[in-house]
Amino acid sequence: MDKKKDISMAVIKRLPKYYRHLAELLRNDVDRVSSKELS
Repeated sequence: MDKKKDISMAVIKRLPKYYRHLAELLRNDVDRVSSKELS
């Protein structure tokens, strides 16, 4: 289970966007969100 996987720079650059969106959903008491809504 010690497999190393590289993460693309594109994914890393999207993380702050996802974090902001998820934080907003949390503030609005949203319990569920689809991956399509996050994209």
